[in-house]
Amino acid sequence: MECSYYFKTMDRTLEQTERYLNALGADQYILQLVDMTNQKPNLRFEALDAAAVVKRVGYLKAKNFEGYNVYCRPMGYQYVLIDDLTTESVKQAQALSPAVVMETSPNNFQAWLKLANTPNSRIEAVAICRELANVLGADKQSAEPDHVGRLAGFTNRKEKHKTVSGFFPYVKMISAENNVSTFHPRGGACLNNEHQTATPLLNGMNAPVHRQASNDRSRADFNLACMLIRQGKSDADIRQRLEQFSEKAKERKGDYIGITIANARKVATPNTY
Repeated sequence: MECSYYFKTMDRTLEQTERYLNALGADQYILQLVDMTNQKPNLRFEALDAAAVVKRVGYLKAKNFEGYNVYCRPMGYQYVLIDDLTTESVKQAQALSPAVVMETSPNNFQAWLKLANTPNSRIEAVAICRELANVLGADKQSAEPDHVGRLAGFTNRKEKHKTVSGFFPYVKMISAENNVSTFHPRGGACLNNEHQTATPLLNGMNAPVHRQASNDRSRADFNLACMLIRQGKSDADIRQRLEQFSEKAKERKGDYIGITIANARKVATPNTY
């Protein structure tokens, strides 16, 4: 019985690892193992291709059983991790066409985006990570272009997640598709508020702004409208999407969505590529 359970678990872990790798499609990956007992050294493996990661699934499974958390990330600034998403904020992240979405603990999520254009430097990549974390209300401490995320199919070994029966929750794959994100950070991707003209993302990267939740949601809605405009969507399509995903639109009186779309049309034009 124990042997049968082990192989079933291995099959599930292998299947979710392969889905993760196929969705991201990176040339190389980083694996990091963190011992949650603080009794053994942490381990890190860099520049592994997808086949090398797959070959290590059995080893990773054994280390996970020993008490190690298993982390992974694709190498390259075009891959952005969005960490610590809530049930509500993950809906907005899903509107950005993520490559991977995982539930890393009950009602807590991580998402990976593949940018259409690779940032030219780490400084630019940091700015993009911070902007996405700010718009989506994600963990700003993880908003770095070299931060590792969890690997689906393995257990989250944080003690606070341990059940009364002594089990740790599995990191669950929610979706995995070989998507390029609809998020475009250049030229008009964000506003300082609803009424200002668009400014390049990097202009404010060294001066983080502390906004109220209401303004964060307005920025998220504006950003989504800009992205849909760049995809060539009609006002009716954009309105339908905002009605589906915007919590603020459900609370506001008047034509909040119409104003948001009109402001977005002033600064965003459909992409021609």
